[in-house]
Amino acid sequence: MSSIKSTEFCSCSSSSLTIIDRPNKHLQVEIHHGLFSGKRKSATDSKNWYDELLSNVKWHRVKYKSSRFQSDCETPCYTAFYGGRKEYKPYTPVPDWIKPLIKEVTAHLNCNSDVPIQFNAFLLRLYFDGNDEIAWHTDGRTFLGAEPTIASLSLGNKATFQLRRMHNVWPCVNGTASTEGSIDTTTPIESFVLQDGDLLVMKGKTQQYWHHRVPKEKGRGVRLNINFRYIMPGVDAERGQMTYYKYMVYGDVPIDQDPPSWTFDEIMKKKGGIMNFVKGGVKRKAAAAAAAAAANSVAVPLVGGQTSDEKPQDEAEPKIDPLPATSKASPIQGPTSNLIPDIQQYLSSQNDIDEAVFNSLPIEIQHELVTQRKLQNEPHTNEQTTKQCDMAEKKKSKLSGRRGTLNSFFAKK
Repeated sequence: MSSIKSTEFCSCSSSSLTIIDRPNKHLQVEIHHGLFSGKRKSATDSKNWYDELLSNVKWHRVKYKSSRFQSDCETPCYTAFYGGRKEYKPYTPVPDWIKPLIKEVTAHLNCNSDVPIQFNAFLLRLYFDGNDEIAWHTDGRTFLGAEPTIASLSLGNKATFQLRRMHNVWPCVNGTASTEGSIDTTTPIESFVLQDGDLLVMKGKTQQYWHHRVPKEKGRGVRLNINFRYIMPGVDAERGQMTYYKYMVYGDVPIDQDPPSWTFDEIMKKKGGIMNFVKGGVKRKAAAAAAAAAANSVAVPLVGGQTSDEKPQDEAEPKIDPLPATSKASPIQGPTSNLIPDIQQYLSSQNDIDEAVFNSLPIEIQHELVTQRKLQNEPHTNEQTTKQCDMAEKKKSKLSGRRGTLNSFFAKK
């Protein structure tokens, strides 16, 4: 039977629906486009769920000894896990702040479903940048049932999601992990670009015949993912729940101890903060700059005599997203205009900094970066250095509560 692929309007909410139904290949996938995008937020709640997750979740980078690979391993992205069955340990209750989102996703999927869909286990992943990934795997588990419905909600930056068909989804040769001979090379890989707010749903026998992954991607910004599952009651449920918490939360840390965890702000500092953002972690696309220019009409001067069609900013400073998805150039003007020579010198001396990225930063952050670099390069006596450090500390303390500084740029909003 040939592949059936269609895009239709989902009557339950304002999202379009792509359906891929290939019974002969045991592939059944739906993509509900833009269901919870940052612009649309939520149909029943005013929360922006991307910001909610960044503000509330404590993330784990789990380390464990792999019996399958006989080596020390670490999860290739940050994870968190809530729920499961209350009668088994470990168990972390689902936080109240995320329950409205779970309720709406469940209601949306049940709107046109003949079989009731429910979820009780929730895996969260943070792909900080394009180096984070999830390798080929299946979500098929005995404690999820023979044909589980797995829902996956994407928030933030777009990412590629791929599926490949397998002759054996659990390949094992002579006791070691191997995929040799297990991949169905006659069936092309299915590849999708998941955007902010897209809900991907895998149904039927998909987990029995298909692997999926999120590969590394150069230049990808922060992406959040929530994976919805249902752990069924039964003899294997306790073992299954323990497995989830081991590989998503505790690793080799005993379950009676607190595993290492970080907030998003702490991860930003750990990753190098603003310098990691400027230095090649995220590259601004020319299309984003062109779109910003097309949407505005007043030209303002930029670094190096360039101009932008961006309208002058309002006196009230806009809210700054922790990792903006698109760039809007910040004009050097007013009292900061005397920085232009220093900025030009700074950019010419930093080969690994994209000028478009630098221009997209708030003026105060540009000022701090240039000033820091200038202090590092200029020779000073010990007395001068001490005095400058004292002044810098006082300035840092004074600015700590203002938006636009290095620290507050990535702070919770």
